[in-house]
Amino acid sequence: MSAKHHENRDFRQYLREDNDDLQRYFRKLRTCAAITADALKCNDNCVAVRRKRIHVDSNDRVDAALGKEKDTVMDCVKQMKEFTGIIEKQIEINGESKNRLIRDFTLKQEAVSLDHRAAAVAVDSKYQSRRANFDADNLELRDVGPLQRMSEYQEWVENTAVNLNASSKARTRSRKIVQRLIATMRDLAQVMRQEAINVENTLKDSIRTWNEWRDSLQGQLNAKDKDIKVADAAIEEISMSLRLKGSPLQIALARQNQRCLRPGIELCNDKAQHALQAELNNLKSSMLSLELSLDKAKESRRKLDGDRYKLQRKLEICQQNVAVDYELLRQIRATYPQEIQLSGFLVGELPKAIVK
Repeated sequence: MSAKHHENRDFRQYLREDNDDLQRYFRKLRTCAAITADALKCNDNCVAVRRKRIHVDSNDRVDAALGKEKDTVMDCVKQMKEFTGIIEKQIEINGESKNRLIRDFTLKQEAVSLDHRAAAVAVDSKYQSRRANFDADNLELRDVGPLQRMSEYQEWVENTAVNLNASSKARTRSRKIVQRLIATMRDLAQVMRQEAINVENTLKDSIRTWNEWRDSLQGQLNAKDKDIKVADAAIEEISMSLRLKGSPLQIALARQNQRCLRPGIELCNDKAQHALQAELNNLKSSMLSLELSLDKAKESRRKLDGDRYKLQRKLEICQQNVAVDYELLRQIRATYPQEIQLSGFLVGELPKAIVK
């Protein structure tokens, strides 16, 4: 058996090993693609949950970070699809190279077998008895093998060399693809994880900002509650003063009415009358002043109620937005794959259902 024949067998073994490695890393790539799809789903869920926020700018830093993260993940998915196409094409090339080597190996075995049988015709004892049955004048038998073995035809040798060369190129390309795949997927995993860290840091900053605003609003709300209590106390005090002023006013009016019943009242313009009139005017002026103060106090109270309602509404919005960002950070973002998973090369094989 020729050296090319042995080399063919070795190359088939090497090609099988390289192709098995390529298949294994292809499964890893599909694992990575599935995990990256989970990362994209996590991003979409974050965007959907953030729509629950109230009265906020739709283009804040968190939304911008989520948008950038989605663009990065989509770019990674695109590169994975490109690698998938390259690997599928290379697997097909490896299969063709393997089939050519197997066909070449099979034909060489047949040729070697025919060479052995041809050489045995002249020397094997079982063929000696058949010579007597042939016409010696018309039959020429050789006591040696054929002038050229079928397995050593020049075109067969050249074809074997071409197949071995193609197999060597396929092996080299397979190894290069695997090396590029490993390096690229690890780089992509680092990029995606870095974007995820940026999103989480932005979320933490957003939560801290919302918490500070919530605490500020809570402080303002407490101050408004104190002002409302002061206003209520002032209204109660003014109302009490009005009630206290009511009795003296009634007495002054009663006195004046009684004096008006005297005969010749038109001539009654003494000091007592002047004192009663002055007292009545003073009481009316005090009552009017108290009523104006009460109106102002009630108006101030209504304004405080309006301000408190606005603060309460802002506080509810702030609490809602803090709850949304907390939900993103503690629940949804917790499902984002880690870098070791995104790389796909330190994770177990995919389940058979996914591989199929």
